[in-house]
This record gives sequence, C-alpha cells and structure tokens, in this order.
Amino acid sequence: MSNDVNYNLVFTAPKKALLLHVKSYLEDKKSRWDRRGEKTAADLLKETGLKNVAEVVSWGFEFGKIKKTGDSFSVEVTSWANENCFGNIWISGPEGELHFLKEKFPELEIGGTFRDDYGRGSVCGSELGYESRSKEDDEDETEEEAVVFADLNPELWDTASEKNQALKPALSSIHESGHVIEVVLPQEVVIPFCSIPAGSFKMGSPVSEEERDEYMEAQVEVTLSYPCWLAKTPLTQKQWEAVVVSSPSHFIGANRPVENVSWDDAQAFINSLNEKQILPKGWKFALPTEAQWEYACRAGEHGPYSGGRLEEVGWYEENSAEQTHEVGQKKPNAWGLHDMHGNVCEWCSDWSEDTLIGGIDPAGPDSGSLRAFRGGAWSYDAMGCRAAFRAGYQPNTLTDDIGFRLALVPSR
Repeated sequence: MSNDVNYNLVFTAPKKALLLHVKSYLEDKKSRWDRRGEKTAADLLKETGLKNVAEVVSWGFEFGKIKKTGDSFSVEVTSWANENCFGNIWISGPEGELHFLKEKFPELEIGGTFRDDYGRGSVCGSELGYESRSKEDDEDETEEEAVVFADLNPELWDTASEKNQALKPALSSIHESGHVIEVVLPQEVVIPFCSIPAGSFKMGSPVSEEERDEYMEAQVEVTLSYPCWLAKTPLTQKQWEAVVVSSPSHFIGANRPVENVSWDDAQAFINSLNEKQILPKGWKFALPTEAQWEYACRAGEHGPYSGGRLEEVGWYEENSAEQTHEVGQKKPNAWGLHDMHGNVCEWCSDWSEDTLIGGIDPAGPDSGSLRAFRGGAWSYDAMGCRAAFRAGYQPNTLTDDIGFRLALVPSR
C-alpha cells in the first residue's frame, strides 16, 4: 500500500530547551536519513532483520512557535511522509520517530491527530493513541521576508573603511590571546573583537562529562593553523541596525543581542559588509566554524563552562526571566569573550554533521540540510549551554533565542 500521511501534533514539555532539543534531533535525524538515499523494502529487511518493514520515501517534521502555558511549554508540529507500507512495523518516518521520541525524551508528551489522503489512520498511529480525521486543505504558505539593508550614504562606508585601515598591523600580528581591536561600521557603530591565537585542542566532551551526547560530542583532535578574531559579544541590535533597516528581534534593546535571524540572514549581513570592503586587505567577516567557536569558547579550559560557573558566565533558563539580556553583563572567559554560554545561540558556518570532524582547520561537511549552532540560550537548560553542546537548524529557521557572533578571518 502506498499513501501520503500527515500528522497534526502537539509536543509538550516542562522546559523550552527540551522542545528545541527535540526539534534539532528530528532535523538531524532526517538529514541523516536523506543521506542514506532511497531504500528498497528488500534492502531494509536485510539491514534490520525485521520481518515487516515500511519503506519511507521522504518525511519531515515542521515546528510552529513554542508557547508557554502555565508551567509547561508546547509547540504545534505538522509532520508529513510519503510512504510505501509493507506490514505494520515502522523503522523510520513520523510514526517510527514518534516511538523513538517517547523513549529518548520521557518528559516529552505527544498528542494530536493524524490522517492519510483517505482520512484513514494506521496501525502504528492507533497504537500511539491518535485519532484519524478527514483531510483538510493546507494553509497558504507565506513567503519569508528578506533582510532589508539601509540605503546609506557611500561616505559613511568610506569613513568606516578609512578608520579600519589603522587595524592592519594588529590584524596581522596575532601570536597570543588578550588583544582587543575595534572595527568601525557606518554611523560610528563599533564592534570589539578579541584575538584568538592558532593552536590545538580536544573538541567535544570527555566521557566523564554529565549529560553529554556520546555520539555527537565524541572528542577529536583539532588544530587551528591560523589565528583569527572573534567578536567580544554576540551581534547587538544596535550593530545590526547600523547596516539593516530594522531589527527583527522579539526582545527589543539596543545592546541586547539581535535574534530571530536565520543563518541565511546572518550570511546576508556578512556578505553585505564584505562587499563594502571596509576591512584592511587580506581580511573578511565570517561566521566562525564550529571548531573556531568551541576553541574560543573554551579558551584553554576543559570543563563544560569556561570562565566560571554557569550562573556567573551565562543567561539561561534558571536566571534569564525568559528573555535575552544586554550583552557583556556576565563574566568573560580567559580570552575576553562574553556570552559564550547562554543569552542567544550562535550560528556557525558549518553544515551540521552527526559526529565531529577533527584534523587541521575542519570546516564541516561540504553539504547538508542543517546549519550548526552553538552556545545555548536564555531558554536552554544547563546541559544545552555547555561548550560541547551541538545542534543544527535549517538555514531559514527563525527563533527568538538564536543570533550570531562575527569573526574576522584571513581571506583565502
């Protein structure tokens, strides 16, 4: 039997961070499934040893906006799959994943309804306690707004470029941490950057670290062969609005981090700055790689948090009052970086990979469906704010707890 199946679900959890973790887990799982390619029923039977399997051609989960109700958080989730069904045991696809979710995240509650093209349910769905219903018309999709850049007087860019030329000696002579430079944007807006020396470290978490993901955080040896500079804080709304018409942020404040920006938005911002060539020749703005981000976050330390206890260095679910805060209010790490733990998650340049990639200057896989982010946020629990915690979202994802931090790297 072949049919299209759709699910209208509600995920409920005691913590927002858990819902975000579930979302990241599902997107990563789909990405890995997609990379396996289409499997025939015979292939799946051989791989799994199961007597009855379902060959899933394609599937996915689409999350709405997370809402708080009382002491819990909930999110509406639409799931879809195009399936060729053989028997009633599912090894993947929405129904199989829902079974896995109930085991992997025991605090997660799953409710809702499902349907196929004919208004029928399936055996697995019934076992999960869902109700079948008739097919409904899909809602109209709304096109996502693009970043609108300010129409600035060219003289403002020229002035910024002229001032930044004085940085050339400092940019080219990084041998140790502890140096700070200030890059000028139009309208006299300044971004402080901290020096990040070249070096080697163990990326990921040790087996002794509590709540680690033994698969995604398995340690690898990494060498960063060239130095770079990393912004002292996540990009603020004031810094964003020096170039862009308005801030998309949910929590408004000039010195709060800009959030509700996708990876695509962050890259558009960076591309705009690089096109204006306001840095000395040989340097460009970029998102840090996962390796650069974790190396800078740790700043020579090996524990889950750098610079002190989490309460001292980061805004997270226990102390954030469910909102972002002005950057730079918590203790910096040893290399002068603030807000590496909590406040907002930070996009990295890499495509998200299941396991860490070691070696010299790793930059993630060549392709993928999810972009990596790091650091945790105001809405995350302590586990999600560790230096080694990894997750990924689709590049167009918008949420009020993810932003980005600029890096300065050599043009190559």
